[in-house]
Amino acid sequence: MAATIPNVPVFVPPGGAPAVATAPHLPFGGDPGTITGWLLDATSTETSSDISRGLEQGFNRLVDNIPDMRDPGYAAVMRNMVDDAIGSDMLTTYLTAINIGQECSKVTVIHSIHRYSAGFGGSNALHGKTLALLGETVGTQLPMLVQFDPDPGDDFAHALAMENVVVPSNDMVEAYFALPTAGTLMPQPAILQGAVEMNLACFCPIPIAWAPYFLDFKRPHEALQMGRNLVATMGDVVDRDRAGSMLDWLRAACVYMGPGVAYRTRSLVSQVFEATTPDARVVTCMQKKLAPYLSPPIVVPVVAAVVPGVVPALVAGTLAGKPGEREFTILESSKIQAACGLTDLQWHTDLPELYTRMLEEGRTTVRVKALLEDIFRPVDMFSLESVQLSATDEMAKDVKNLNYGHANDLSYESSHRGVSPFTVIGVSMATASRRRRQAERYTRTTHVTLAEVTMADTNPDPIPTDYHGTVNLLKRYTMFLQHIVGPRSPHYVEVRRIAVELNANQQMFETLDARQIASLLWQIFLDSRRFFSAGMDVRGNLPQSLLRTTYNEIAAGIVQAHLNVPYEELLGRDPSGGTGHETGTASARASSEPRTFRHVPLAIKKILQGVRSKYPAVTIAEIMAAHNPPLQYAQIKLGPNGSCLDFLCFGECKNKVCSYKHLATSSIAAARAEAIAPKLGAAYTAYDASKA
Repeated sequence: MAATIPNVPVFVPPGGAPAVATAPHLPFGGDPGTITGWLLDATSTETSSDISRGLEQGFNRLVDNIPDMRDPGYAAVMRNMVDDAIGSDMLTTYLTAINIGQECSKVTVIHSIHRYSAGFGGSNALHGKTLALLGETVGTQLPMLVQFDPDPGDDFAHALAMENVVVPSNDMVEAYFALPTAGTLMPQPAILQGAVEMNLACFCPIPIAWAPYFLDFKRPHEALQMGRNLVATMGDVVDRDRAGSMLDWLRAACVYMGPGVAYRTRSLVSQVFEATTPDARVVTCMQKKLAPYLSPPIVVPVVAAVVPGVVPALVAGTLAGKPGEREFTILESSKIQAACGLTDLQWHTDLPELYTRMLEEGRTTVRVKALLEDIFRPVDMFSLESVQLSATDEMAKDVKNLNYGHANDLSYESSHRGVSPFTVIGVSMATASRRRRQAERYTRTTHVTLAEVTMADTNPDPIPTDYHGTVNLLKRYTMFLQHIVGPRSPHYVEVRRIAVELNANQQMFETLDARQIASLLWQIFLDSRRFFSAGMDVRGNLPQSLLRTTYNEIAAGIVQAHLNVPYEELLGRDPSGGTGHETGTASARASSEPRTFRHVPLAIKKILQGVRSKYPAVTIAEIMAAHNPPLQYAQIKLGPNGSCLDFLCFGECKNKVCSYKHLATSSIAAARAEAIAPKLGAAYTAYDASKA
């Protein structure tokens, strides 16, 4: 971030962070017509003290206004509090932990809480129900619409009620998530080990100045890290202390609800919502609810000034007649300069055409996607060396928002987002066509349901496992980098050196195994995340790639299989026992292979005898998850890589869309079965106990 210079606009994060602080990345761009844009505009003058006092007041309202549940006046107080919140004309924002489908709890922002009325004489299924919106707008669609469960245990009043929970310390949270076997949520901690009892509600008040940073669906530990980063922007100790209650809630959100399998995916502070299918009247009502906040803000022209260490914004104000377009802010220009590795002088000569065209042609997801498809088109379509790249909606969104480092998210699940080698993995024409049709259906809808959000989320595609596939992937990635960040970007320079070295020494590297390839690609991915999340430092120094060590090893003929690499996921197998990658070939295999296995080892049969009679729908994945700690796939792997464990252990797979292998000829060594059987037995005992 640039130092403050008189009479020059300098980006200051919401909260009045000091110039030495680095503002966290926003998950969505602050475009006109978005909740992010309105919130940033409405809170641009707020200071750290304003934000911290708002946080303190939000928590104090819950603590001071709510009597003990045994108090005779408890019900009346809660009714009044709910009515005040629902009837307020002000946009109120809370953090909430929500489960989408079978996934673990995600933290997001809930807002626009409203009791729907169908009007005089009108009636529908949602009349009188309490509705709310989750997250950001999706193009022209509403955010996800939910209704509160009418059950008193999960209604709006319950979401505001303070309850006694055990919250882990910072050290306990970080120690758990540093483990290679760490799940999305951690077990409940013990007070004797350093945890603390606190009164917290399912909803966490969040100042609207900070709400934009949580409008996506973050894993709880990722949300906690974002909260810490925001608090770190506060220069005053008193302000940081006031924000402590929010961090307490975020640590509680990292803990699962209970020991049973069904509770290991739910956060300790999670809130249950009912799935909602609104009619046109409900959609119109919620659109009117949001309308005051989504009006395009008044754009004040800014005169750009060239100041040493500060990149002048690209001017788009001269593009008359194109509503919704704007110049890059100073912060955005700084991010672009850092990603492209450009000095102040090079900014004017070597900036990739992507950025000027983005402003000229329109900075929307649809227009950016069309722009990417145009610049990706090979100059010579008939050249054997031409590289084919495809633009996706997710890629266009990340480029539009300059979200190249994807908030330094190092998880496998989102490794294909932002700028990453996994962004450009080639897929079959059938898979690409299916995804295109799905995206088109998604964009045509007027409302997003819980199920649709889950379906719209994509997973990384399986990586290549041989030399030629790896070289081709790196060629695609270097071409992608050249278009997005240009040839001066240090990350591009190092990736290209690696690709050239591998390509020039086929004889040396063509025997690389799948783990070596997975490890190499993961190191490149980690560097991309770190590099594109770094930005310029306070002195204006550009970030540097750390891939030089990797290149030196390759130049010496060494490709290491590093630790802490998610090999199972990268190679197309989900170690948790989930559905894995949905590729066209996998789907075809699933429909054609036999679903019964006649050679289940005797040791496994004895352990699992009667299990399916007692629990007909149980899966090996559920049994593995019941063990403490949960069993990993590698611990009980049977048969060829990618084999279905239900198929090999139960002798039958009941999942009609299972994409794993069901090879009737699979051979399982007796010694391996005998070694695994006790582990499965212990896991089943735990599963059976959780159902008691």
